Amino acid sequence: MVEGDNGVAGNVEYSPTVGLIIGDGTRHATALCDHRPHRGTRVTAIIYLNELTKDNLPMLSGDSTSNWPPLDMQAAWMWAQRGRHYRRGGGPGLFDDRGRAPLEAPDRGWCSKEDCTDEDREEDRHRCKKTCNLILDDAEYKLGMRRSALFAY
Repeated sequence: MVEGDNGVAGNVEYSPTVGLIIGDGTRHATALCDHRPHRGTRVTAIIYLNELTKDNLPMLSGDSTSNWPPLDMQAAWMWAQRGRHYRRGGGPGLFDDRGRAPLEAPDRGWCSKEDCTDEDREEDRHRCKKTCNLILDDAEYKLGMRRSALFAY
């Protein structure tokens, strides 16, 4: 987390029994990680108390306090998540969640795996979204498959 005009950075260690609420323009992000080889998951949620519409999408996706999703993908990423957790009139919710809608995340320019591994090269990772698996390819994401079946929970 980065707080204040002077950009003082702080760290929070996640714990299964602790929640964290931040606000007032605090920049926030999680450390670089990939739990898929161990079939694990780390959940970080940013909650907007609005129903996402084409009218409010620019305002909601313009929140630049989080490092995810990348700024140039925020609107498309949010739109692809629409309806997963909340639906007017109800719906299957998270238990029967079938994942996001299709989402294209192409690389911008030439990219290699080396662009993905150096934590000091964040701009390269954001430029190389497909190569660095920042946003999973639709085939790997398995569109339409129940998340509970995919992750065996």
